[in-house]
Amino acid sequence: MKTIAHAVALAVLAATLHADCTPQFRTTAQSFGTGLVTGAARLADINGDGHLDVLITNNSIPNPSDAQVWVLTGRGDGTFNEAQKFATGPSPYAAVPADLNGDGVIDVVTPLGGAGNSGVSILLGKGDGTFGAPSRYTFGDGTGYAELVDLNHDGARDILTTSYYSGELFVLLNRGDGTFGTPRAFRQTESAEAMATADFDGDGNIDAVTGHWYCNCLELFHGRGDGTFDAPVRLEVGPNSFSVVAADFDRDGDVDIAAVNDLDSTLSILINHGHGTFAQQERYGTEDFAEGANVADFTGDGILDIAVGNSISHSVSIFVGRGDGTFARTAPFAGGFNAYLMDAGDLNHDGKLDLAIANAGGLAIALNETAECSPDKPRRRRVGH
Repeated sequence: MKTIAHAVALAVLAATLHADCTPQFRTTAQSFGTGLVTGAARLADINGDGHLDVLITNNSIPNPSDAQVWVLTGRGDGTFNEAQKFATGPSPYAAVPADLNGDGVIDVVTPLGGAGNSGVSILLGKGDGTFGAPSRYTFGDGTGYAELVDLNHDGARDILTTSYYSGELFVLLNRGDGTFGTPRAFRQTESAEAMATADFDGDGNIDAVTGHWYCNCLELFHGRGDGTFDAPVRLEVGPNSFSVVAADFDRDGDVDIAAVNDLDSTLSILINHGHGTFAQQERYGTEDFAEGANVADFTGDGILDIAVGNSISHSVSIFVGRGDGTFARTAPFAGGFNAYLMDAGDLNHDGKLDLAIANAGGLAIALNETAECSPDKPRRRRVGH
């Protein structure tokens, strides 16, 4: 329970740190040509050279079977080499990186979003920036967002993914070698558009929260620690939560939730009471049709902020955190054409967190040029997309 003195101290700290903390980014956009739809951008060191690389997916239109995972290896200065291209299944939503077989090398899972032709493809990394042939698991109908987390406490990353058209949450348990068991489905009451994972109730097990199109709601699935979940609990937010992220926004040790709602252009913040129950949402206005979110300390003051991608205005807005679960919206900066799903990381080794932003048929790199907000120069934290 927060004391009044603690709340006052947070308010004073936030006011002090944010006096000159306006985020500043310099954006460079790159188009990959017509006939391509770029999926979510993700960052990882694919070739082990110490520089972050960009992973994106490109859907070929009108030939979805030609879809690929593209890897743009970083040079360490915020620029990237020509894309290397790897086959995957049709209509990949994203390329999600993690070490799936315990060899210390980054692998990739791509959810396949085609109606009636979905599931996931798995590409095992070779450690040099390349991948082996994809292994495919077919299930669901319109597979979308995926998280790679240890659901059953065996030390291996499992696959948790949504299926948009069939309205299900799927679990594939990792055998420890990068192969997976039979997909198991958990019924949602609505078709999911987005997902985030964390231990929301403090029991040591991974839980999942999903965002939806057809209701003004999220659904919270409490994990049992064995790869299964309880029936979902609804949380009220705005319409069509296209992106959901989880982090401790008020610094009380509990994981809170933020949801970007594109139909009414709002950002919903739900503060965790401490046992996986949440306060009523607080909503902030965004630019028109906000569709992506990422959480990180973009201003360097030790407090988490939220970056929101705005598809209609082709921009990104930073909601600067105050450390008490509230935010200040700042002026948008260029994010590339139809800016939406993004990832954060230090792309040029200057200690500041930059953004890789998926565009419609391209990619934008936004380098962080924000002035230091605190003389202490606290460690910058990257949380997630």
